[in-house]
Amino acid sequence: MTESIHYTPAERIILACLASGETVCYAAFTVALYGHRNVAESNVLQVLISRLRRKLGKDRIQCVHGIGYRLVSP
Repeated sequence: MTESIHYTPAERIILACLASGETVCYAAFTVALYGHRNVAESNVLQVLISRLRRKLGKDRIQCVHGIGYRLVSP
């Protein structure tokens, strides 16, 4: 029996951004999560990525230093 994974709305937004297969920059995640509102710097994106890595496997989301993140094939 397979176990389903529950994703929060914010995690689903991050996954939708990553689904393109391209490297997604930090600004694109911010716009997707918050729109064009001026949002103070925080670690929310890093926390969301960390939670997704626990659910998907730590090697599935790769950090591209200074640019953003990308989803890699298993």
